[in-house]
Amino acid sequence: MISFRWTASTEALATIASVWLLVARVILAPAEHWERRRAVNTQELFDTYVFELDWNTSIAGRPPAEENIAKAAANMGRPAPTDWYTDTEDLPRPLDVVLSQRSSAVWGRGTHLAYAITLAGIGAGLLVAGVTIAAVADVSLNDYLLRLFLPTVPALLDTIDLSRLHWSTSHQKGRIETAADDLWEAGLQDLAAVTPADCRRLQDQSYRLRLDCPRVAYWLYKARRDSDDRAMRAAVAQRLAEYRQAHPGDA
Repeated sequence: MISFRWTASTEALATIASVWLLVARVILAPAEHWERRRAVNTQELFDTYVFELDWNTSIAGRPPAEENIAKAAANMGRPAPTDWYTDTEDLPRPLDVVLSQRSSAVWGRGTHLAYAITLAGIGAGLLVAGVTIAAVADVSLNDYLLRLFLPTVPALLDTIDLSRLHWSTSHQKGRIETAADDLWEAGLQDLAAVTPADCRRLQDQSYRLRLDCPRVAYWLYKARRDSDDRAMRAAVAQRLAEYRQAHPGDA
């Protein structure tokens, strides 16, 4: 829009777009990965504490320092969530861990899929808007490419790349969900069939995926949180009822 209002700015905008693309890929992406690793390690420390699992130094390194966690929490800028996992009540261990790990995977699967679709829609809308503006303004193909398409290339690439990554993450979360379902079914038949080592393997899969998966925008997480939380609690309640039906003597 700026290039249409001030034609002389076209080359400058194209240059800015190219510089932004370079900075985003070379500087910002590695910085984001470093920050993500800090956050993932903090989440891993929380999970291992709640699930009573051993810390896996081979993939996570040393646990984060308490001072770093406290500083990050102080700079969070928004209320910290409570009751991260639904209460599994009297469900025996390690089935309670498997159920919580499944809940986390299902929650992530749905959120990443929703964001993948949202980003794809934004990218398509941006492209259609540019073509529509060019058609209405009756500009040449060369003018369209230089004044509309080129300045939006970084945004288009971001939406394409991020949409693909979120779609892939959703699929991989689904695989963790399937593995947790298999463990759950085995545990219903025989509690001894599920071990803490099985939970640790699920946790390792989640950890590796969290390291590589892209972030979901907070506004989307906030918009979906209440409905996702209700769905998670309903699913946990259903699984608890399923266990009590299979093991009435433990109720």
